[in-house]
Amino acid sequence: MENSAQVMIDNALGMFISNLFYEEGIRVNNIASYSDQNLLKIISNFENSRLWHSSGYRLEKWNSMRDMARNLMEQKIDFGVEREVVIDCSLILLFVALEERVNSFLQDCLIAINESNLKEEGITKQLKKNLDIKLNLLLKELTGHSLKEEKYELWKTFEEAKTIRNNLVHNKLLHIKFNNNQARIDNSEKITRAFLYTFSEIDEYLKSITPTIVTELDRELHQIWLLTKTRLNLVG
Repeated sequence: MENSAQVMIDNALGMFISNLFYEEGIRVNNIASYSDQNLLKIISNFENSRLWHSSGYRLEKWNSMRDMARNLMEQKIDFGVEREVVIDCSLILLFVALEERVNSFLQDCLIAINESNLKEEGITKQLKKNLDIKLNLLLKELTGHSLKEEKYELWKTFEEAKTIRNNLVHNKLLHIKFNNNQARIDNSEKITRAFLYTFSEIDEYLKSITPTIVTELDRELHQIWLLTKTRLNLVG
């Protein structure tokens, strides 16, 4: 069985090589017409590669961060710190993981939809928008769907978690130990656990609204990579 490191390497190579070939006009239905020497020559000119289709590599990143947050909350990782710190770190990790998940989805949409006029700086500009904008307005622009409009309960939990996260990240004052500090910790834990569940629901929601053009591109790239591994004996 492949370990996580092998899977990540395979995903990264597949993302790089399949996109490089795709940019050069190679498809599943014509790859057989290219010699091994032709394929290796294209790989050697890696600077010609377009912006990479991201699902493989980013999948490993956001999954790993989400799992770490879950393990922290379930006390499977013990750093010997106060419960408050564990909860806060878990929430911040979940936010980073969610942004990776959303960016992966949106980048793939932008690549597929704007394939004939792809500009890396334009995509980067879109992905730098605030997460709430990406889950609402940008998502609707690209797919016709909005988390806020269609899954308001998920959106509400996301907004509650975002408020706590913003206070942690942007508030320069240390929390003062008032008598009601335990109530604040309990509330943070409740929202973080709800957010952990919401994360999975948002993931499923994004899968359900994936545009056909993105699915088709993902399938094509995946098949190109499988054929390439066999042709060039890259199977580990």
